[in-house]
Amino acid sequence: MPSTCEFKLDRQNGVYFAGQSVSGSILLTTSHEKRIRDIRIRFLGEAKVHWTEFRHGQKLFGNQVSANSLYRAHEIYVDQVAVVRREGIMPAGAYNYKFQFRIPKSCPTSCAGNHGHIRYILWLVIARPYRPNSTFRKPITVLRKVNLNISPRYKMPVEAEEMSSTGCLPCYSGRIFYSLRVPFGAYASGQTLKYSLKIRNLSMTEIYGYQVEFVQWMTFIAKLPRYNERKIRTVVASHKKRDSCLRLSNRQFEGKLILPSLTTESSTPTTNDNSNRSYTPAITSTPEPAAANETGADGPPAYEEILPPSFEQAMSASPPFIDPDDCGNVRDSWFRPLYPMFPDCNEGEELYGLKESRV
Repeated sequence: MPSTCEFKLDRQNGVYFAGQSVSGSILLTTSHEKRIRDIRIRFLGEAKVHWTEFRHGQKLFGNQVSANSLYRAHEIYVDQVAVVRREGIMPAGAYNYKFQFRIPKSCPTSCAGNHGHIRYILWLVIARPYRPNSTFRKPITVLRKVNLNISPRYKMPVEAEEMSSTGCLPCYSGRIFYSLRVPFGAYASGQTLKYSLKIRNLSMTEIYGYQVEFVQWMTFIAKLPRYNERKIRTVVASHKKRDSCLRLSNRQFEGKLILPSLTTESSTPTTNDNSNRSYTPAITSTPEPAAANETGADGPPAYEEILPPSFEQAMSASPPFIDPDDCGNVRDSWFRPLYPMFPDCNEGEELYGLKESRV
């Protein structure tokens, strides 16, 4: 019977904020005696990016040469190790090891995407002479907070304008102008985003409906063998209506989107914590607001007034990223980070206060 391992965290949901400590205990049960070099607990936080692109090369001896280009990047944010048992004979039985690790303040938010992830993992490693190491691991969620009350630009409305032409010469029939507004520039998962859509239909074409989308962009940045980017666009919320705007007329529509659990916007970390590793961004995640609204409402509530959030998995979960360096028996591609939800903060307009830092 193989050894078994159970991680018991001091927080049941396994969610921590940068700057806090993650602690708990690990229960290791062995069925037979082992000779070991040591047993260690490791806390590792890292970002990995990996994807392959197919490209056509130059002709060689008259034939078109094609090749696959592998792009990747790797950054380490925290790597701490505690040895809990030294070299010797380990009798069969149950062993309980306590641990505590500090999460550096500069650690970016956990996230997962198609071509990479930022992940924090607790490891228990049993090193044995002349045999492969036995490893057990437990992923956790790390979030980085930024107080948006100190950023005036997030209190300002956001507006997007666009113009389209209908028909083609010689059948050109006019232009349509769209103006979309939301009252604030920052929102949190679980909130209701209210929008206002103005349409000036100066064409001879009638409009029979519209659709507003809230889009999230994830940008994966590779550094090897050279710098490259890959962007993934995901619609995380949408609102479709069949309201009409007749030709040569103006209309204004009001609506709202309920934002699901999703990876929050990232920004470059700013900290004076000298104990942290310096790093270059490996993954960025930026929600793209696709709706906007002008209202006469008061400003959003202060961050200090917000009740503690609940935590949920991202509703727009992308296909799991398979780490090419992981062995098949230790993969945890099932894991999804938990993000804060604020469904009860919509009274008196939108929440303003919690977002994650840039990765």
